[in-house]
Amino acid sequence: EELGAAPLLAALRESAGRSLRHVIAEWNLEPISQGEVRELARAALGVRADDELVERIVVESSGSPYFALELARHARASTTNVPDNGMTLQSVLRARATVLSDDARRVLETVATAGAALDRTVVERVCRIPPSSKPFIELAALHFLKRLEGDRVDTLHDAVREAVLAELPIEKQRATHSALA
Repeated sequence: EELGAAPLLAALRESAGRSLRHVIAEWNLEPISQGEVRELARAALGVRADDELVERIVVESSGSPYFALELARHARASTTNVPDNGMTLQSVLRARATVLSDDARRVLETVATAGAALDRTVVERVCRIPPSSKPFIELAALHFLKRLEGDRVDTLHDAVREAVLAELPIEKQRATHSALA
């Protein structure tokens, strides 16, 4: 893409040497209408946008643009025509988490188990990973993690936290809580 036609790309490229805090913002979005979810789902699905699938996304997303996009991305990547009725946001998030690197998975599990935002250095210590942006960037790019002021991180949405914790053995959650204490 030409930088002149993509101001966001130009801004990101210009700020690449600076901290990400200069290019990351957070917005609280109200639920969107069912018609808007349909439009968003159809746009995200492209040629896979059949009426049945779009309606399932409308119902499962509950008006959340984030949920609608996650469900549509999953359906678009699916090898079957229409995912079965078991396509829930939780199952989609859990399936997407299986492709994470080991460090990113440990970071996500730690932040989810904490139940609140954590300082990045605490996460690195608990996960026993060297100071590096790689797992944090991976998680942010895949819409699992968000960066907050003061170099703190948290799950992008409570649904992410819930999906991770649903699959994480209680023993591992206890061990992480102990490490955080």
